[in-house]
Amino acid sequence: MGPEAVTLVAPAICFFHGALFVAWTVPGVGWIMGSVRQTNADGSYGWSAATRLGSGTTNDAPAVAEFGGPLSVAWRDSIGNAVSYATFTSLSEVQRGAEYPNGWVLTINNAVTGSGIYTAQLMLGSQFTQVSMIVDTGSSALAGIANTYSGAGDAFLTSTGFAQFVQYGNGSQLFYGPVVQTFVTLPVRAWRCRLRCSGST
Repeated sequence: MGPEAVTLVAPAICFFHGALFVAWTVPGVGWIMGSVRQTNADGSYGWSAATRLGSGTTNDAPAVAEFGGPLSVAWRDSIGNAVSYATFTSLSEVQRGAEYPNGWVLTINNAVTGSGIYTAQLMLGSQFTQVSMIVDTGSSALAGIANTYSGAGDAFLTSTGFAQFVQYGNGSQLFYGPVVQTFVTLPVRAWRCRLRCSGST
């Protein structure tokens, strides 16, 4: 089992200072991330928290190699196609995550609604369909509009056997449909969650 991550292009892998190291590109934002396989106290294996490697972005797979001691990570820049790279001299430097934010910063705006309702971008399913999520801290539901997100081509989707009906505001906003499980992706992480695909708004 590899690190908890998703990517649309091949990951890169190598040994670095006796540990297995893997790097990948985050879909949609192009960050190059890395993780090191670690041995846990009970002898099992796990992966270190993902670390952003350098400050560049790419649409392609990164390349990694350990040569003469340091680890080099190279990529083709998403803007200008120049080749960029970052080097790391130790496992602790790779795992430090100096470029990695403490939490996930989402840009919110009201451009979609043109009113006081704010939205943030996220991606759904294996197609990484970009959608605008209403930022509503008072709600426990995440509803996807059927003409925006389609479960038909989502390789990550599994059904639950449940359906849900929710009314918002004065009851004029209706969401109903099957509850499914798929991946929801933010710029640096993906996690499995329940999503209600709405047949109506």
